[in-house]
Amino acid sequence: MSPHGPSDYRITSYIWLMDSLIDNANDVKELRKKRILVNNLGSDEHLAQLFNEIAIDLVPDLYVYADTMQQIEDHCQNKGLVWMAEWLHDHFSSPWTILAFLGAIFALFLTVVQTYFAIFPRYPQKPRLPKSTISYKLFSCKSRMLVGMVDPFVGLLNPVSESSDELKEAGSDSDPGMG
Repeated sequence: MSPHGPSDYRITSYIWLMDSLIDNANDVKELRKKRILVNNLGSDEHLAQLFNEIAIDLVPDLYVYADTMQQIEDHCQNKGLVWMAEWLHDHFSSPWTILAFLGAIFALFLTVVQTYFAIFPRYPQKPRLPKSTISYKLFSCKSRMLVGMVDPFVGLLNPVSESSDELKEAGSDSDPGMG
């Protein structure tokens, strides 16, 4: 710093903050993805080397970006967020894994719905009779048809109508000589 210059350390503090975030080319790549940093120098390695060299002899004001550094530290200390980020990075690196996961969740949901409606049906079903009761009812129905009821198919097998029987009886009464 110049002995006659202003005592504003914002720029040197910013460079020091960026140096604390950037150690190698992967850090530059992550900052570019999040649009925090724009690299017009060429490679990410070159930019990482530039920040590491510039910040060697800087004298920053630690209180200028203290809030930002505290937010970054709080975020990194939150184990739940760290585990969630690692889990997302490890298991959902492509869109196909996300679609497969959503499909599995949907299939599991449909299985739960099907199980619920199997246990608690929407419309009550009629109680089913045991097989022995059903066969007894069929047997009693058939025996009633054979014993006391008229079979509806008898008329089809013997096509004799009642009107022709009545005619025969009427004819025998009118002709006393026959018979």
